[in-house]
Amino acid sequence: MPDCHDDDEFEERLPEDHNEDAASSRSRFIDHASQAAQLLNNLLEQYLPLGIISSCSQVRWQFDLEDVIAQVCRESDGISVYASSAVVPRRHLDPLRQELRVLLVQALSADTWNTLSFGIFLLQTAETAAGHLQAWREHERAARKLKAPNGWDSGAVSSWQDFVLGQPIAKIISNIPDELRVIHVEPVFRADLVKRFLRRRQVVEGELMKCSYEQLRKCINRQDVREGKVEDTLEGIAEYLSAPRVTFHGAPKSVMASIVRYGFILPGERIGKDMNAAKLEVRCGASYGVGIYSSPSLDYACMYAGAHGRGSNDAYRSPSFRVVVCATIMGRPLQVNREQAYRSEGVFREGAHSHVSPNGLEYIVFDKAQIVPCYVLHLDLGAERARAHFDAMRRNPTQLLSKTKAKARGQTKFAPTDDCPAAVVAKKAALKAAATKWFPYGFGSATGTNFVIEDIAPVDDDEEDYGDFQAMRVEQELEVQQKMERSADEKVSWFDEYQTARETWGSVKIGDDI
Repeated sequence: MPDCHDDDEFEERLPEDHNEDAASSRSRFIDHASQAAQLLNNLLEQYLPLGIISSCSQVRWQFDLEDVIAQVCRESDGISVYASSAVVPRRHLDPLRQELRVLLVQALSADTWNTLSFGIFLLQTAETAAGHLQAWREHERAARKLKAPNGWDSGAVSSWQDFVLGQPIAKIISNIPDELRVIHVEPVFRADLVKRFLRRRQVVEGELMKCSYEQLRKCINRQDVREGKVEDTLEGIAEYLSAPRVTFHGAPKSVMASIVRYGFILPGERIGKDMNAAKLEVRCGASYGVGIYSSPSLDYACMYAGAHGRGSNDAYRSPSFRVVVCATIMGRPLQVNREQAYRSEGVFREGAHSHVSPNGLEYIVFDKAQIVPCYVLHLDLGAERARAHFDAMRRNPTQLLSKTKAKARGQTKFAPTDDCPAAVVAKKAALKAAATKWFPYGFGSATGTNFVIEDIAPVDDDEEDYGDFQAMRVEQELEVQQKMERSADEKVSWFDEYQTARETWGSVKIGDDI
């Protein structure tokens, strides 16, 4: 038998370099996870498209494209891929989700699945999401081009706003009663308020998806299902309930600029960002909860558009008034009565997102992100009523005298049958004066704007400081001056009364009486 050698003798007979390699291999640990992570990071840094922010955790890779988020997640049953957005509508997002799933299946079914192939799959995920987002943005950009810049046309309003309201403004205008006349439709969309609204819509839809099918089925009308307005599935009902509804909000003219500037706020909150600003008070009783009220009926909203805004017919006694067209997320509505919800804060029952009055004409939301102002309708009572209004003022001058602080000029009275030259001239002058006085407010003829000044009255006899518009007149003059100093592509219509409030000009003071 050969002799057995101990370890020391064996090591002495090994070459010196072999001993060093063996010792090094025993003391060194190769971190394959770090090598794989470094490889993935190098791939993404070198080939990831610009503008995409990537992040990762132990179970998720995420690509943030500003308006779309794509995720690759490790779950208990394997790898999954997701795409979500608070801005891109579902009909444009679903094709992206389908294509990402196809990419995942192709990657998993390949012969080799290693770190390099996984990195290529991550790049394909990000590039596919970026391509779909770019296509959607180009589609929206093409839809925003106005076709009639020389005046308002309900059929030419950019269609991207249809996504917020759910229907074009032309369709909304077509349902206005014949007794009312639309002087002007003023878009007052604010990007920050719309984004907040769309994020809230996504949250509401997610909360609805956690409910059972039977719970959501009770919230919709069976007739809507029969007519195909609602897809009779959990996903379809959740999307229908979270979709924006067109509502109207009537309020006095004095608060319109504040609504456009800051959006709707809840009673008790401060108006604006100034800590010394006044808090919004309850105006009309809060019969169905202390929230933000709107109505699906324009007629009903007009009752609150008067000077007092307390559900009276003040608006119909005024030559013109304003109503806000809103997009409202009702979610899971709850019908309540006064005994249940009077002066209550928040929804009456957990799981609901809004209240509805027993007559169905009042919608109440308790989250200001669930309602956004979209348009301001400038309305009056129509040409016939306006003509009757001026005829009544001409026949009864004391009606006008009670509205002005200045002393009226002496009236030269002529009988209706007088046809002498002096009477004809006086009657023409009276009609012309009435038309020119009210022309800026939407009344009077659109022609005959050239005049010859024959005499000038004293200043104190000409300056009038009454009326709801006088407080905004200085704002409009400043707005016109600022618009003339801006570039051509930044200008908007001078007829848009609330653009100053919407564009947040710091030099303009809004609503001292709010």
